[in-house]
Amino acid sequence: MPLARKRQIHLDSTPYYHCIARCVRRAFLCGRDKFSGRSFTHRRQWIIDRTKTLSALFAIDLCAYAIMENHYHLLIHVDQNRAKQWDALEIVHRYTQIFRCPEPVQRWKQGESLTPVEQKQVLALIEIWRGRLMDISWYMRCLNEYIARKANQEDECTGRFWQGRFKSQALLDARALLACMLYIDLNPVRAGLANSLSSSEYTSIRERLQNQQGNKHKNLAWHQDIPGRRKAKLLPFIGTRAKTNEKTLGIPYHFKDYLALAHWTCMAIQRKQNNMMNVDTPSILLNLNLPAKTWVDQINHYGKYFKGVVGALEALKSFSTLVGKRWIHGKRACALLYGATG
Repeated sequence: MPLARKRQIHLDSTPYYHCIARCVRRAFLCGRDKFSGRSFTHRRQWIIDRTKTLSALFAIDLCAYAIMENHYHLLIHVDQNRAKQWDALEIVHRYTQIFRCPEPVQRWKQGESLTPVEQKQVLALIEIWRGRLMDISWYMRCLNEYIARKANQEDECTGRFWQGRFKSQALLDARALLACMLYIDLNPVRAGLANSLSSSEYTSIRERLQNQQGNKHKNLAWHQDIPGRRKAKLLPFIGTRAKTNEKTLGIPYHFKDYLALAHWTCMAIQRKQNNMMNVDTPSILLNLNLPAKTWVDQINHYGKYFKGVVGALEALKSFSTLVGKRWIHGKRACALLYGATG
């Protein structure tokens, strides 16, 4: 029996979550059909475009993504404070770009007079919408349902497009965030579909490299104050500012350090040689006191080692208590990831 989403997501514990969805017929719904030879690769761009459109409307930022042929990975950040600061008109403006606006809300928005009961109902509905605009399940619903309808329309068929509910994984701290981001960005390399970061199509790391080369969008916050005007950008790397300024929104590493680690891990996965582990070890691994061989093995087999939550052991215990879980899978892998410092 599937685990209730409320037992997988607890925003007060962490705003970072890894989400995965897989196609029901697996092999070609987002790639190339081996039987007909028809390519459906363009659907992978649909997913990227839709996530960025939604992130310009929701209080949910995109940290990393990898759109594969039969599934996709998203690493998202939920910004509760942003959603709580929106006024009622802002919420209506954002929500009704996705869903139909009820007639009483339209009248309220236009300044028409409402009865006290209608006024109360409208304001209560707007608060429900506020919650949905920072809800991961609603975000994924708006993504997956949109893609399924569009694909079925293209195929002139009906029925399931996605295999089932999306999977979510809580990332409890910066170390878990780092491991998950690398796993996502290196998915095409691990699958043998690319031999470098720059050739990894439909990934966030390739987009960041292209932006860096073009000197565009570098270190810019990506959510939009005026939704719908353009698609959102990736959540930026802000380095140590994340520790010194809580109001600064971004990934708590320097991009140059992350990129160096990504290149190094990419080569380690491809070469499969133990003798390179002691050569030019990236500074992030040294600072975090992470054994190089253990790091590469965990990134290469991330899906096997880490399940519903990733973090230090004490954080895992606290999270399991808060969400009402008796057992957390992946404790041994988390212990290796954190080592003596965890």
